Amino acid sequence: MGVSFSEYLSSIRLLEAYSKLRDTDHTILEIALDSGFSTVKSFYNAFTKHYGTSPQQYRKQYFKR
Repeated sequence: MGVSFSEYLSSIRLLEAYSKLRDTDHTILEIALDSGFSTVKSFYNAFTKHYGTSPQQYRKQYFKR
């Protein structure tokens, strides 16, 4: 596949978190933990690196009420 297992796993976790940020009102902590990240910091760093924006900025822009 061209990616390591950890990179693949992180991308699956980020996809889940991405949709939860948009479609739920759960806290970022809840989303991070529910998506399989061990800490908010690891989630924040992975999300920002992958999507180029922070989870908070993404949520402000795309949250569906």
